[in-house]
Amino acid sequence: MSSPMNINPFRLTRLALMTAMLGVTALAPAHAQVATTTATANAEIDPPGRVARIGYFDNSVSFLPAGSQEWESAMLNRPIIAGDQLSTDAGARAEMHVGSTALRLGPQTHASFSRLDDNEAFITVQQGTLSLRVRQLFPGEHLEVNTPNVALSITQPGEYRVDVNAAGGTTRVTVPSGGGVLYGEGGQTVTIGSPQQLTFAGRALAQVSAQNAAPRDAFDQWTMVRDRQEDQSISARYVSREVVGYQQLDAYGDWSTDATYGNIWYPRVTVANWAPYRYGQWRYVAPWGWTWVDDAPWGFAPSHYGRWTQVGPRWGWVPGPIAPRPVYAPALVAFIGGSSGGVNWNVSIGGGGGPGVGWFPLAPGEAYRPAYRASPRYVTNINRTIVVNNNVTNVYRFNRPETVTAVPRDAFQRGRPTGGLYQRIAQADLDRGRVVDRPDARPDPRNAWNDRNGDGRPDNRPDGRNDDSVAEQIRRRQQEALRGDNRERDNMTWEQRQQLQNRRDQERNAIAEQQQRTLQDGARRQQQEQEERVRRQQVEQQQRVTQQQREQQERVQRQQQEQQQRAQQQQMGMQERIQRQQAEQAEQQRRAQQQRAQQQMQQQREAQQRDNQQREFQQRAQRQQMEQQERAQQQQRQMQEQRQSQERQRQQQAENEARGRGQFNGQQGGPPQKPMRPGMRPGDNDRS
Repeated sequence: MSSPMNINPFRLTRLALMTAMLGVTALAPAHAQVATTTATANAEIDPPGRVARIGYFDNSVSFLPAGSQEWESAMLNRPIIAGDQLSTDAGARAEMHVGSTALRLGPQTHASFSRLDDNEAFITVQQGTLSLRVRQLFPGEHLEVNTPNVALSITQPGEYRVDVNAAGGTTRVTVPSGGGVLYGEGGQTVTIGSPQQLTFAGRALAQVSAQNAAPRDAFDQWTMVRDRQEDQSISARYVSREVVGYQQLDAYGDWSTDATYGNIWYPRVTVANWAPYRYGQWRYVAPWGWTWVDDAPWGFAPSHYGRWTQVGPRWGWVPGPIAPRPVYAPALVAFIGGSSGGVNWNVSIGGGGGPGVGWFPLAPGEAYRPAYRASPRYVTNINRTIVVNNNVTNVYRFNRPETVTAVPRDAFQRGRPTGGLYQRIAQADLDRGRVVDRPDARPDPRNAWNDRNGDGRPDNRPDGRNDDSVAEQIRRRQQEALRGDNRERDNMTWEQRQQLQNRRDQERNAIAEQQQRTLQDGARRQQQEQEERVRRQQVEQQQRVTQQQREQQERVQRQQQEQQQRAQQQQMGMQERIQRQQAEQAEQQRRAQQQRAQQQMQQQREAQQRDNQQREFQQRAQRQQMEQQERAQQQQRQMQEQRQSQERQRQQQAENEARGRGQFNGQQGGPPQKPMRPGMRPGDNDRS
């Protein structure tokens, strides 16, 4: 039974509402009831086929295992189950995955899983911010977020954000994409879609505000970056996105294809003598029991799904064919125990001997045998993806010392890191060993995260006590008695051991009968829960049908309105085209007139230019004629001046000659001549 702190009043209200709405539940046929009883019995026996995983966190993040009161620091690769709680400090963030769904916690957020199995994941947020990226919802799967104010049932893949203000007593639900149904304590329901943001106060769906999704803040930007990295993951081509932890494979290894095993992932490791399941620690997690927590950031998926093999000197992880819903295993290893004849198998430590625990990774084709209670259907499903060449075998190959890891039993029980305690097993010891269902080790109470009382079932109360029926308490006491007998068996003789074995067989038969009755009770409870789930699904289906009808009517109205708008737009467009054509014709006429006017103006300018050119030509001709006349007149003047000059020169010469003659005559006794005055010409003296 669930602890009081995990009871969700909104789910009780929803179940009551569904019952009231449906009224009568039809009875199933007899054969269907038998099939349901068988499936219910299997579900009661089988552990969940999926868990959550802490894949990333920064700054201070605390973790509280189910049934514990002591908080501890969160650690990577720790499987998260129903009842576990996480708390982030200021400035801290954390990321978890449940299958392909990513859950991211903002600063100062307190969240827990109230239910987590194959078909249901219920997350409770007491305060802070939770972001979800839902990639896929399988038929019959229910994903729900509960807060102090509302319960959000997610019905579609998409993006969701829930902000809880514990101090203000409000819850804000933002749906950038997707859709869901909100439930109040009194049975109220509100359908939310994208892009919507609704804020509620109280517990009766009292809306404080309603608006479209607000702009994304820094936390949203961080989630978008993480989503984009997942969208671009190379490993998603080789494994199902439901394999928890596949996101880290890209950064730490490489993929290859082998003719025998198909897809193989090779980790990039540099540690000497490295082998799978060698560096990490064993923790006890109910109901699976011993669970491996790997030290490597990429160690979750290869530790809980698929098989390991050696190709040459390299270790490679073989995920097998892609399965739509892979089944989680606590550790896909086989343990090695003592050989027949009562010889104990020990690990040599420091030259001496002591009890030890050894294990080796299962190879492709080697079946995993759970040490916990499980139905044949569960065993078939968990081994479905490891068939190689149509071969599944119960013969295990562990005769190679480098593949086997062994540590002292005390260190194994206390959950100490195994890397520094690893002991190499001698070949002779391996030859004496044999594969056993479970290690000969009991968990230290400090190492049992959610099973402090060691009964193999999750603790549901902080004090470690289970709220069980009387039959379950009797069965638990019988198991404790059997464990006490186990501690005493090393001091018994063969006859005493045989008597103890007979007594155990009788007690096992009694326990089996009690378990059968318990299974029947559980089957009835499971059937009731199944009926309640069916009622809830029918209510949700009716709501979805109603919503679809409303959406269909709205689509029809929108289509009619769009058709009317298109008709109006077409009519208006026709009128606009006619107006545009008329305007274009007027514009063409105006342009033609402008062109004619421009042509006329151009012709006038050309005619005027020709007239101006003709006048310029005539003026140049006249100027040239006048210049020629002037040059001719100037030449005549020059010629006349030359003639005059020549005439003066002749006269001067004649005068000079005459003057010369006169002087000559004077010398001959003639009369003296008067001297000539300036400006006088020859002969003037005679006239004076």
